Amino acid sequence: MKKAVEDNPNDPAANFNLADKIVSNGLEGDAKTYLNNTISNDPGNAAGYTDDAKFLLAYLNEDESALSAALKEYPTSNKAKDAYMNLASFYAAKPDFKMADAMYKEAFRNFGENDVDLRQGYGGLLMGEAYATMKDEKSTAAKRNEAIAVLEKCLPYVKGSVNEASAYYIMSDLYLQNKDFQMADQCIDKSILIYDKKSYRDQKEKIGKQKTTK
Repeated sequence: MKKAVEDNPNDPAANFNLADKIVSNGLEGDAKTYLNNTISNDPGNAAGYTDDAKFLLAYLNEDESALSAALKEYPTSNKAKDAYMNLASFYAAKPDFKMADAMYKEAFRNFGENDVDLRQGYGGLLMGEAYATMKDEKSTAAKRNEAIAVLEKCLPYVKGSVNEASAYYIMSDLYLQNKDFQMADQCIDKSILIYDKKSYRDQKEKIGKQKTTK
């Protein structure tokens, strides 16, 4: 692919394909240079690679505004769905879960509520939001109740996967922190039923110990 660029340095397809290979395989080389070449040599997207290049360049630069601009410019691009998910990840890392949620809602409107990739990603986002509350030593009972509600919302998106067990585990710990031992027990039992592993058994034991010392 590098030879193709050397033979025709102005070819948008050759430049994009080399950049994509560098990024995908972790090869040496400046992918951004080739992406910029793709964009500058075909600003009208006649060859069909400029949209891909803009999305990938924005992702590599972690540039939310450029990613949003690319979505507006190329809403039907085959990279648009990934762009929504990447934007949601950027917002979640801030953390700004409200904006991250908005990105998924817009993506669902455009690609359908049953899109598998979006459902998995959204379920992961909701679990991440609840997990952050679970690990926050300064969280309040009210905040933990909000996180439990987020997990209830999450369950349909992770149903049938190991993430469903994880969601119930997080929910169990949130209930435990709120001293609701009955619900904590019920939730961890569901985790164990889905996927029996040591950390869930340990949680079950932890609940039992706290119940006897309350």
